[in-house]
Amino acid sequence: KTNDNYEVVLYAIGSPGWPFGPQEGKVVLRNQSEKINEVNFTLHNDGKNMGEGNWKVDWKEDRVIVTIIGEEQSDQNIVMYYED
Repeated sequence: KTNDNYEVVLYAIGSPGWPFGPQEGKVVLRNQSEKINEVNFTLHNDGKNMGEGNWKVDWKEDRVIVTIIGEEQSDQNIVMYYED
């Protein structure tokens, strides 16, 4: 998901643990091709693969807030700052 020159990308790492386990993931913030920040997380989503419905992005003036959403967890906010 993008905002002007900035892009935030969600990566699923591997597969969920069988049968109902968590899945590892990573969120990366970039300014064009330069990586600004990355944060690893664990998604608890009843053994389902990570997808578009598991995150939401809220762009602010100096930061982006990525909310990780799973069926078996409270929403997890990841805040990453950038300079305009």
